[in-house]
This record gives sequence, C-alpha cells and structure tokens, in this order.
Amino acid sequence: MSQSQKNENQLSLMLPIVVGVFLICNTLFLVNILAKALTGSTAVFGVDSMLLWIVNASINFTIYCAYGKKFREVFLEICKKAWSWIAGIPQRLWNYFLYFSIICNTSGVNEIVWNHLKRTDTNNKDNPS
Repeated sequence: MSQSQKNENQLSLMLPIVVGVFLICNTLFLVNILAKALTGSTAVFGVDSMLLWIVNASINFTIYCAYGKKFREVFLEICKKAWSWIAGIPQRLWNYFLYFSIICNTSGVNEIVWNHLKRTDTNNKDNPS
C-alpha cells in the first residue's frame, strides 16, 4: 500500500470520528439549549452547555493528534517557535531596561542602579553565605 493510500485511509477513518463527536456534542448542546428555553433549568444531563463545546474541541484536537502526522509535525513546530519566543522575553526586558537607563542618564537612573549594585555587592562581601 502506498503512502498516499495510507494517508487517505487514515483520513477516511478520522472524518467519521470527528463528525460523530461533533454530532453527539452539538445534539446534546441543542437539547440543553431547548430544555433551558422551555423549562428554565440551568443544565440538562447535569452538564452545562458550554462544557459540551469544550469537550468537542478537546476531543477533536486529540483525534487530529492521533491520526494526523502532518498535524503533529506542524503543531510541534509552532510550539517550538512559541517557546523560543517566550523564553526570550526576560532577555528582551533586560535589554529594554538597559536602553531606558542609558536614555535616562540625565535623570540619574544609572547612578541609582549603580549605587544599588554597589550596596548589594558590599552586603554580599560582609555577609558571605
């Protein structure tokens, strides 16, 4: 069996599962909305309506991860890029602080930072851990 046939078989298996989960969750969602409108109760089946949408989205994500190799690859690539951007935030903040302190040199920001660093360094020499 060729790779394209395997992909097609996986897609033809995944599609009914996704549609079935969608129909189940959204049918229950519709029943909840109708029951709420007719009876005024807050939840039917002991489940809030919005929870069914969350369950549907979560299950769909799990199905896509389980059956879609390309989906997993793209998702992991996006996560890696996002993590490298998030991990770089402290360095960018420090760079902005340094840039700000250089610009504000006339207001004495550098002297305040320098005095604080000297005080911290002196305290560490007097009181070694």
